[in-house]
Amino acid sequence: MANENAPREYNDYVLYEQQGPVSFLKAKMDWAPIDKIHLSFVQHTGRAKGCAQVAHIEAALGVTSPGKESALFLAESVLNGVMSNRRIKSMNYREEHKEQYCNPIFTSNGGSPERNGRPCMWRVVTLAPGMKTDFVLTAVEAEGVVNKLGGYSKKEGSPVTRIAVGMSIEELITFASAIKQAWQAYLVCSGVCVQGNSPRPTAEKSGSASEKGSSSSPNNAPEKSEKGNADIANQLFCVLYDTGFVLNKGFPLFTTHELAVPFVQSLIRELLHSEHKYVADEESYNAAVRFLEKAKEGTCAISFTSKINPSKECSLVIELAYPTVNFAGPQQGKTTA
Repeated sequence: MANENAPREYNDYVLYEQQGPVSFLKAKMDWAPIDKIHLSFVQHTGRAKGCAQVAHIEAALGVTSPGKESALFLAESVLNGVMSNRRIKSMNYREEHKEQYCNPIFTSNGGSPERNGRPCMWRVVTLAPGMKTDFVLTAVEAEGVVNKLGGYSKKEGSPVTRIAVGMSIEELITFASAIKQAWQAYLVCSGVCVQGNSPRPTAEKSGSASEKGSSSSPNNAPEKSEKGNADIANQLFCVLYDTGFVLNKGFPLFTTHELAVPFVQSLIRELLHSEHKYVADEESYNAAVRFLEKAKEGTCAISFTSKINPSKECSLVIELAYPTVNFAGPQQGKTTA
């Protein structure tokens, strides 16, 4: 019999739950090793009828997917107000054109190949303005086919399963924050980093375990301890990614706060020598340096414009944060629509 008091494995961690009258959503980190946020949608009969399950869709948002479809793009766009602006435009368009529903403001297409006796499946996750709530997150699934581009398309004539979960603006912000924080914590705890900048603390300060004569493991690797976890949690880290998906294919980059400025400068040079030859905006760069010098949690961005095509732009998003080492439990939201 399983021990209910045993700590839950990280890959089983539910980072967010959203309840609706006849549906619910669980966002999970169990697909993190394949760079995906797992979105489990369930439709049921409602509390009055015993909440019997009617349908379910196991969808995903890729973390390293093309920018406009990625989980990090969605999260960042919610937190910086882009999705709220898109919501207003979509609602205005619906009113002007007398349409029944608002157009989606975020769409992520995906699917899965034929395997284990199950046919090829097409899936899409969308975010749109809701009729009874501020937003509605929807998953759609049907039998699919592999298209000419190697992606997935709906098979003509195949029946569609659709599950929608409403969210208020406050709940959507919490959902977006949970995605960003969980992914940052996953990268730190799994040791994913770049430029050889390990997020693990060293024993250089006086009073460290090595100076007190404590035994060390082979290769001088520091022993795991509660103090080590506390040191990690108290260290300020810098998380970076570019919206043009030039650097590391859009995968977040990590370094320590102490090395942030030279690391940013190296990324600026890399963007300048990229295919589109992106040039940093001097004003936003100076603002970013001042932001890093303050050594406080927050987010800023450096704007870039292509020398080859001035209409092509991107940003280098920079966030300072203290990593979450131990998880307190899932965030939950409730909605009435």
